[in-house]
Amino acid sequence: MLRTAALRAQKHLATRCAPCLAVSLAKVALPSAVHGCPLSSSTPDANVKVKAAYLRSITSDIWALQNLLQSLASDSDVANNLERSVRRVLECHQQQRRVFVTGMGKSGAVAQRLASTLSSISISSQWIHGGEWVHGELGGLKQGDVVIIVSHSGRTSELLPLPDLFRKSGCSVMAIVGDSCSPLSKNCDWSIVAPAEDEVDCPVPSRSIIVQEAICNAIIQHLIENMADGADVLRESHPGGAIGARFAN
Repeated sequence: MLRTAALRAQKHLATRCAPCLAVSLAKVALPSAVHGCPLSSSTPDANVKVKAAYLRSITSDIWALQNLLQSLASDSDVANNLERSVRRVLECHQQQRRVFVTGMGKSGAVAQRLASTLSSISISSQWIHGGEWVHGELGGLKQGDVVIIVSHSGRTSELLPLPDLFRKSGCSVMAIVGDSCSPLSKNCDWSIVAPAEDEVDCPVPSRSIIVQEAICNAIIQHLIENMADGADVLRESHPGGAIGARFAN
C-alpha cells in the first residue's frame, strides 16, 4: 500500500512540481526574467544571488524528499519497516503501553516533536533526551513499551549502547536513521532508513531533518488512518488555536 502511494506521489512530482521548479530556477538564472529587462554584466544584483541561494536550498529539500519517495517505491524493506512501525505503535497503544522517542541534537528535536504529536492523537508517549537514559530514565520503561530512536548518522556514541539496555526492559526498539549500515541501525529490532545528504559547505543538519520529519509525518498520518477514532481524538485534544477553530466549524 505504501509503495503504491509512493509511486503515485513520484508521478505527481514529475508531472506537476518539477516543471514549476524548472521555471523558478530559470527566472533566477536569467535576470531579465526576474526584472523584465536585461542587466549589464557590470551591474551586480544581490537580490538575484539571494534568490538563487533560496532556490538551491529548497530544491535540495525537494530532491531529498524525492529520494525518500524513490526508496519507498523501490525498496520493500523501507515500506515494510514503516508499516511495521505503525502496527507496533498501534499494538502498544491498544495494550496501554507507552511509546518513548529519543535522540540527540537536531535529531532529538525531531524526536521531541514526534512524541508531542503522538500525544495529540491519544497515544501515550514521552520524549527523553538521548543522554539522560543512563542517568535514571531507564527506570520508566516497562515490558511491552516501544522506543523510537532518531539519528541521522546512526553513530552517535551516547545512543549506541541504548538498544541493548531497552531490550533488557522488554521493549521493542526501532530507529529512524540515515544509514542502514550504521551500528545503531544494525542493533535495533528494525529501522526506517531515511538517507539524506546535507550540504558539504554547510554541515548544519538540514536535508536530514526534512527527511526525518517526513518519515514522522508519514507515521502519524498512517496511525490516524488506522485508528478508529483517530480524527475524533485529535479534535478533542486540540480545542485551541486555528486547528480547534477549524474543528469547531
